[in-house]
Amino acid sequence: MNSLKQILLLHKNKIITASKILLICLISLIAWQLENRFFSIFIIVFFIATLFFDRRRYFVLIITTILVFITFNTLTFENLANIKKIDLPFIQHPKQYLINLFSPDTGKLFFPAKILTMSSLIHSNGLETYQLSDELSQDTEILQRIIGEVWPIRLESSSPYYLIGTDEFQMYQNCAIIDQKEDVILVNCH
Repeated sequence: MNSLKQILLLHKNKIITASKILLICLISLIAWQLENRFFSIFIIVFFIATLFFDRRRYFVLIITTILVFITFNTLTFENLANIKKIDLPFIQHPKQYLINLFSPDTGKLFFPAKILTMSSLIHSNGLETYQLSDELSQDTEILQRIIGEVWPIRLESSSPYYLIGTDEFQMYQNCAIIDQKEDVILVNCH
């Protein structure tokens, strides 16, 4: 046991340096896997260059590395700019945003056009239930958003009313067309 301690003490600096290089290579590999080639090469060159300095400032190196990683590998700055762009008008004119918050149909401008078209067809024809074509129900975004948009009108498998895309009409030729808007058709399949 004593000889192991002596070996560790003799080679302490070499073990620490090897551990640091291994850690840097691991971080670089992760950056490479995240497809950030510049950062991967930068971190290896930067830390190898610092091994030749007499007095190392590891805290500064770590902070620099983290800042470079955040800058080049994340959407942090873009998201902060978007938050500022969205929140600044609210802070300047909160009354208008609070009025909009409690207004009917608030938030519809964020729905895709296809969802708004489907919702319009359902509401204008006074449907109580509906179904989506196979193609539309395969798209999870459409499925989730239309269910939320037209609630309390329910999506039911027993409904004779189908919302289909214009490109799917061939599969629903035996159904009667009730209404059509843009690229969505409402059909009745008894």
